[in-house]
Amino acid sequence: MNALNHHIRELTADCDASRTALAANLANLEIVAQPIDQGYAFAQTLRPYIKYGLPLLGFLFSRKKKKKRGRALSFLKLTFKGLGLWRAFRRATR
Repeated sequence: MNALNHHIRELTADCDASRTALAANLANLEIVAQPIDQGYAFAQTLRPYIKYGLPLLGFLFSRKKKKKRGRALSFLKLTFKGLGLWRAFRRATR
């Protein structure tokens, strides 16, 4: 009977330690997820404007000269390349 009570106390202590660790991990996750939530909320506020703005921008870019469109496309390619390098750097530093 004494061994059973000792085993129950050990299990209870392990359970409490797991709860404490889970609470700490959840607090860290909330800190990390806060900018993501803010970005999502910002994107939701822009959503109605994007719905009508993107077709308008597509129309305006299609009417420009090819040389200007080429510059815009090369800028976009450069931007995406920079984002890819930034993501690779962030993954390597974690």
